[in-house]
Amino acid sequence: MSNSLIYSYKKLNESFKKKLSYRIGDDGFFSNYNCMIYAMLYCLNNKIQFNLCNSGNYFGKQDNDPNIFFEPFTNQVIDNGKHFRTTNYKYALKKLLKGNLNTIKSLYPYINFWKKQLYTQDVWGKSTDLSAQKKRYVIPELQIDSDMRTACSRLVELTWRYTEHTKAEVENCMNTVNLPSNYIGFHIRRGDKDTEVSLENINEYIEKAETLSSVRNAYILTDDYTVIEEIKQKYPQWHVYALCKPGERGYTHSIFMQTDPVKKRNSVITLFANIEILAKSDYFIGNFYSNVGSYLGMRMDKSKVYSIDNFRWGF
Repeated sequence: MSNSLIYSYKKLNESFKKKLSYRIGDDGFFSNYNCMIYAMLYCLNNKIQFNLCNSGNYFGKQDNDPNIFFEPFTNQVIDNGKHFRTTNYKYALKKLLKGNLNTIKSLYPYINFWKKQLYTQDVWGKSTDLSAQKKRYVIPELQIDSDMRTACSRLVELTWRYTEHTKAEVENCMNTVNLPSNYIGFHIRRGDKDTEVSLENINEYIEKAETLSSVRNAYILTDDYTVIEEIKQKYPQWHVYALCKPGERGYTHSIFMQTDPVKKRNSVITLFANIEILAKSDYFIGNFYSNVGSYLGMRMDKSKVYSIDNFRWGF
């Protein structure tokens, strides 16, 4: 990506008078990253200057900060503790119309047309509202004239820039896998994801892949090695590659957050290596209910990304 896109974004972003201080949350990385992209697009469409809080995120200027993985792309502001997430404003409005006056307070963050300084909660419900996906976004300064998914892909291009140190770590991790030239990428999540949605059978992924290509090389992103064992046993004609280790039996975010900083960083680097490998696959097969699937749905060519859950891309 040329520096001209960054320059154009910064010039346009800093021309807006109304400002947003946005804080990335503490749950799963791609959940937070995707929502940041949606918020950035909302701000561009509504002429709001997007700034990141200087804590709790992966972007920054500080040298030797283990939390920094990406180059900064916008101004950073002090986190003053006023950022929080609140209820969906349509839900609160519906309750209010039914006579529940207790929802007035929860609606306040969304009534922001006179505010000059906004916080995360002021755009949270609006940037992830289903109506956002129906809009056409025209931002000529960034060469955007498209639907939401394509517009978001432009912002991924803008923000997904590793620091040199992170880039080297990711490439070293990727090089531990002796991948063939052509392969199909899969994301098959286990761990705490089964508490959110029902999980598809592995055969659904393989059957979809076999309708798309004669390639029988599979790269699997999973947090549970039993997935790999099952594929090898049921589909011996497939050659399976993965960074997942035999001892891994599912990801649980609450446990990850208690991991020591060195192991936590190594885990994030491994995740990024997985993502880079998937992004280079002939086809990617996953789920749009997963934030990894939603991210790759923005980053990759639409014709190469398939969701087997019948969810549309987005939220």
